Amino acid sequence: MFNNYVKMEQSTRNISVHSYVLWIFGLPALMLVTYGLGKLDWPPGPLFVLHLVLQPLALLALFWLGAIGSGDLSLLALRLQLTSCERLLFSAALGLAVWWLGLLGLGLLGLFRGDIAWMLLFGLGLLGLWRFPAVISGLRFTWPRLKGWSFLLWTIILVSALYPLIAYGLLPPLEWDEIAYHLAIPKIYIGAGRIVNIPYIVHSNWPFGLEMIYTLALLLGPSGEVLAHLMHWSLALLTAAGLWYFSTQERQTGGLLAAAVFLSIPAIKELAGASMVDVGLAAYSWLAFVAWWRWRSQRDWRWLFLSGLLAGSAASLKLTGAAIVFLLSTMTLFVSSWARLKTRLTAAAAVGLIALIIVSPWFIKSWVFTGDPIYPFGFKFFPSAQWDILGDRYHYDYLHSINMPLTLTSYISGPVMLILFPQRFDNLSLGFILALLIPFGLISMRREKILPWLLFFIVGYYSIWFCLTHQIRFLVPMLPMAAFLAARGALWLMERLGSFGKVAVIVCLLLELPITQGVPRSTLLNRVPYLAGRQSRSELLAAAVKPFSAFDYVNCSLPKNARLLLATYEDRGYYLDRDYVWANMIGQRFLRFEQIPDGSALRQTLTTNGIDYLLDNRQEWDKTLTSIEHYDHFIRILDDLIAVYGEKLYSRDDITVYRLRQQENIHKNMN
Repeated sequence: MFNNYVKMEQSTRNISVHSYVLWIFGLPALMLVTYGLGKLDWPPGPLFVLHLVLQPLALLALFWLGAIGSGDLSLLALRLQLTSCERLLFSAALGLAVWWLGLLGLGLLGLFRGDIAWMLLFGLGLLGLWRFPAVISGLRFTWPRLKGWSFLLWTIILVSALYPLIAYGLLPPLEWDEIAYHLAIPKIYIGAGRIVNIPYIVHSNWPFGLEMIYTLALLLGPSGEVLAHLMHWSLALLTAAGLWYFSTQERQTGGLLAAAVFLSIPAIKELAGASMVDVGLAAYSWLAFVAWWRWRSQRDWRWLFLSGLLAGSAASLKLTGAAIVFLLSTMTLFVSSWARLKTRLTAAAAVGLIALIIVSPWFIKSWVFTGDPIYPFGFKFFPSAQWDILGDRYHYDYLHSINMPLTLTSYISGPVMLILFPQRFDNLSLGFILALLIPFGLISMRREKILPWLLFFIVGYYSIWFCLTHQIRFLVPMLPMAAFLAARGALWLMERLGSFGKVAVIVCLLLELPITQGVPRSTLLNRVPYLAGRQSRSELLAAAVKPFSAFDYVNCSLPKNARLLLATYEDRGYYLDRDYVWANMIGQRFLRFEQIPDGSALRQTLTTNGIDYLLDNRQEWDKTLTSIEHYDHFIRILDDLIAVYGEKLYSRDDITVYRLRQQENIHKNMN
């Protein structure tokens, strides 16, 4: 390792003094100026967007410097022969994992504080500043030839990349899941100063790699919300860059097409600008696959080790990331021309073991907090005091509520249903570009050895998805492979049809642009008043998040030590500055309402748990709950509670905040 470190340092010494000085002093100066300009009071108008983006953009650059620096040092141990582009891409991915593992350690030690977050950001940023010239020493920065075909592709890439930034990234968090748990849980951690067990939010004990990064962002101050968005958005750019580079290595003209196809997929544009995890999962899925393919081509075990590290990082973002580990291990086993079965079994096991080591801190944390390392999905084997059989049934019924029948007919027709009827599954869409171009990519499979393995991964991931929950966003990890295959289909069309083929491909890409589609265009236009400074944050949130006015009342009027019950499905606690507990019967078994006979017993249970207030919202997502067992009983005891103990404090749009009177006061009044 030391010898490899010396060799890598020689690449730094090969950089000219002028270039080194430029990076060491010019880059921090640029970030400082950018940060300072973002703090200015920009007047309302087209330039107001700079007030929203410049400050978090400077912090994002410093963050990625730290990730690349620490990731580059991590690559030293592997002693791989990497091109500068590979070194940059893999350093960024490994460095991000270093970030979240470090933040996990800080959280467990009770060190979630703003000053420590700033020290960590600057410390790793300085490390990245030192390593960055070496990482990019072999890169040749040249302006792309923006003529004809390449100009159109670069324009499509730019528009597709900027849409999630402008329509979602520069705004306060608005998406349900991010304000229910992706950001709400980090906010709870920050309030406690450490990682704590949250028994009333089931998601809090899942692998939380990116949520640790979002915790860092929120610790850095008011720009943290947008910074968290930019962190996820930048992972879409990392994936596109990885597709561009590795597609170019396989076919010189395929890089821009692959990046353009990936960024054109509607689901990517919808998810990339929010503080979610799915696009990050796609980035690690693609880079892990590429590292595996390098091993498949070169038979160098160090590439397989890197693939395991990246697959484990994918599993650290979401439980379903384990599917990536499983598929890469299976693919390793199926490389039949390589070695004997025993050797292939060893290699496949190595991928799984390395990945398990990387993801194990999350399993250990869950085991300590709940008794179940994959809480709550391991309940049958690891009984947990925080879960039960009924909770298992609620949860699985919810996850499967939108599923197609588990039949061969549904399996075969599933891709068609996903393309034609996306609203049948969730609010996302895969668009039409993959369906139009992938068939032509399959035709060209005989010409390139990588394409059958891409198809293996896509079919394998789709099969796993089909057996789990049929939400479109759960398919995102396979979309880079699908984009690569679609780009090959586009190349095949252009080779066979010439200019007509180019026109057909460009039309496919243009039809996926947000400005050509009604809903994305409307979403973007609705954001313009806020982006131009003519709409305040509170006005935007009141219009976009229905219970925000009730949240605002709670924050301004209730005591600092107040604790609320959020009912019935309402769980968007990010905008609450008071402690709260979910009543959502699907996402918690902290309160087991079916075991509570009446409103009086419910009041006693709430008193025991320090809950004296109720926020009642039955206007959204009621369809999710109404079909589940014991729902009628839950509503009955909730209404009983309100009728006897509820004192209305606030009501708007059928969302009501109650103070819950104490039982002894009720008895006194009755006497």
